[in-house]
Amino acid sequence: MQVIVQHKMSGTLELPINYHHILQAVIFSAISSNEEYSAFLHDEGFLQGNRRFKMFTFSELNGKYKIVWLQRFGVILLYK
Repeated sequence: MQVIVQHKMSGTLELPINYHHILQAVIFSAISSNEEYSAFLHDEGFLQGNRRFKMFTFSELNGKYKIVWLQRFGVILLYK
């Protein structure tokens, strides 16, 4: 299954270079109304043979952006 999420911003969004955990937290927050399913996806995942699969993979975010390096950390600035 593929889900495409679109969001309109009123200003600039600042994210760390490794932002995927933030997207995952947003998804879990959105499905938290079904606590049992949310806990299953987070804690267990699906079993296939001897392998356990957690369900989220992400593409890169699309849009106008600029990468800024602050000391040792990179920040992505997404623009409207």
